[in-house]
Amino acid sequence: SRTMSGLKLLLKRALAFAIDALLFLPVWIFEIFTRGERWSVFVMASVSLLSWGGIWGYRMVSHTLFGTTVGKWILGLSVVGLDSRRPAFGQSTLRELPFLVLAVSFVLAYYLGHSDETTAFHAMVAKISFYLFVLLDIVTSLLRGDGRTLHDLIGKTYVVERQEGKPANRKC
Repeated sequence: SRTMSGLKLLLKRALAFAIDALLFLPVWIFEIFTRGERWSVFVMASVSLLSWGGIWGYRMVSHTLFGTTVGKWILGLSVVGLDSRRPAFGQSTLRELPFLVLAVSFVLAYYLGHSDETTAFHAMVAKISFYLFVLLDIVTSLLRGDGRTLHDLIGKTYVVERQEGKPANRKC
């Protein structure tokens, strides 16, 4: 089998994402503790966009260059394309694009969503869209025999257990 399947893979992937998110914890702590301060909405939205954009940029670059992120590496996982090699940058970008678009929508809606009812409605739609995509991602993984998520299907990738001494190769 190319991949682990089912709940075990999903849980390892979720834990790997949590480990990766810890790398951005200082930025998120700054963001949380300065929300009520006298910072402008523009500054706060920019910090938030940088933190969310940063984590997905980190994931795209890490998957392309190393076939893994710090979290996946710790848990013995790698991302590979259909050819069993590290994904190309385009694949990694496609794989992460839904999350990046939804996260940007979520951030913009959150920070701009306090001004009137129409913008508040857009904020609610952005949040619901983000959570629905995550839910669809989880359900897709659980229903498929190979454990691939929706964003794996979009990027034409798999998450596999890393074979010691055999990193996924990509000729640059």
